[in-house]
Amino acid sequence: MSEVRLISVIIPTYNRCDLLKATLTSLLDQYLNPGFVYEILVIDNNSTDRTKDAVENLMGSFQGKLRYFFEKQQGKSFALNRGLNEARGEILAMTDDDCLLDKNWLVSINEIFSKKQIDLLTGRVTPIFNRTPPYWLNLSKKVFWGPYGKYDLGDVYIDNTNNVIFSVGANTIVSRSAFEKFGGYAHQAKSEDTEISYRWNKLGARIGYDPSLLVHHVIPDKELTKSYMRKWQFLGGRNGNDIFKHEYKAKRMLFGVPYWAYKNWLQSIWNYIKGLNSSKTEIFIRELSICYHLGVIWSYYEKQM
Repeated sequence: MSEVRLISVIIPTYNRCDLLKATLTSLLDQYLNPGFVYEILVIDNNSTDRTKDAVENLMGSFQGKLRYFFEKQQGKSFALNRGLNEARGEILAMTDDDCLLDKNWLVSINEIFSKKQIDLLTGRVTPIFNRTPPYWLNLSKKVFWGPYGKYDLGDVYIDNTNNVIFSVGANTIVSRSAFEKFGGYAHQAKSEDTEISYRWNKLGARIGYDPSLLVHHVIPDKELTKSYMRKWQFLGGRNGNDIFKHEYKAKRMLFGVPYWAYKNWLQSIWNYIKGLNSSKTEIFIRELSICYHLGVIWSYYEKQM
């Protein structure tokens, strides 16, 4: 039998009270033994809707396990760090306010941490669409994984012995000792989950992925547009460059931007032109590459403003 340890579930939220209620309900539906111990912390990050009322209305169902906190400092990283500091658990499990958790999610977390010597754990995430996705959205292409919440590293447990494993916000679990040793989330606009796993890996953390740890990510209809994808990729280039910038050596600069950034952007434009006879999905994927590399360039211009 696995060791019984308190698990703290941390859910940062912002103006998604209806989706949040579904997330909390999925925690009520967990398959748990009577002796299983856990708590849930909802971190309201300046919501202006009925988030607080939604949480308070469910508190009776959780019999003291659900706690509410208001974090005024805007930004998901501030909400996550508030939750990490308020949590009482030995295991700290983060998910998002638009997720539905598999009925074995909490049990799987406890079992994996009991068997594996790891600091950070992530798992599989599958998207749920309320309507048929557009023709160009092909989830077999990894360019669509981040924007639509898909994350799948295979059917067996792996760790970062040979490769860096990046965590995903909907499904990131850490031990308290690792949080105290390696530090919390960096305060940046986006990609805080990528940053923390990348930084922890560099500091020697043991990071694992287990496919049994399953979360479903609900995709709103408004995000099923090309304009959403273009913006997501642009921001991905901007924020990703801030995380990995020390990996790239800038020997020559033009207007404060490394030559290699211009080169990659121009190459993406050329690839787009060459591929105009490809399928509509492939053409759009090449267009997204242009957006991504433009975001990288913008990240340098932005710092000069």
